[in-house]
Amino acid sequence: MTPRPTVSASFKTPFIQSLWDILAQAEAAGDSASDDAESPAATSESAAVDSATASEKTATGNEVFVIALPAEDSPDQRYIALRAVNRQTHVAYRLQVIPKPDGTPPLDIAAQSSQLSGVSGLLDVLDKQLAAEQPLISQFSISFNLPKSQYDCPSIISSPAIGNSELASKLTVNGIGFKFADGILGLRNTFIGEQSEDAYSVFCDSKSTLSFLGYDLFSYADSVRALIKKSLFRQKDATHVAD
Repeated sequence: MTPRPTVSASFKTPFIQSLWDILAQAEAAGDSASDDAESPAATSESAAVDSATASEKTATGNEVFVIALPAEDSPDQRYIALRAVNRQTHVAYRLQVIPKPDGTPPLDIAAQSSQLSGVSGLLDVLDKQLAAEQPLISQFSISFNLPKSQYDCPSIISSPAIGNSELASKLTVNGIGFKFADGILGLRNTFIGEQSEDAYSVFCDSKSTLSFLGYDLFSYADSVRALIKKSLFRQKDATHVAD
């Protein structure tokens, strides 16, 4: 099964006190759980969960950071990390959808997620609290990998012709970028590279409306991935490829 995309959505709204209070209460629930956890084991668990994201958490009055986890029985095991910064004139949000690491989440993150009722609860809160701001326009960054065992990328040429340059015999192309004008699904830029000998890495920038209803945020990223796969890759064997 091909891993689902990692997504980052950046947008801004006016300051909404009720939404800020909900997020701040969830952050405080995590702080309280962390303070109550005194065992070394709890510290070790914290280090195992996406430290790059979790380390962004701050305690300033102008900023909140919360994580909402997927239900254990959900087929989509991505979690949401949401940062909100009060800029006085507006609130800037960065919402990330990230594959959940294996293992038990640390107590503070579990407490935050419980306070928010998980991914579905957080999306429901955002949908209701930001209803008056719809349609929201967001800048998206979407990334995913595709296994070379299942896909070819015809756009990446192994031996390009560059004349009589002395570099020609030493050169291979392992990445290519595309810029779109009025691209489908709001696509602006796409870069395809070789993550390793076994996989391609794909990075997309887009601008589109943002919806929290019915996991539309997740569906949008999946639609972008499907479009890139169809347009810029060639499937080797359809019977072995699944979303």
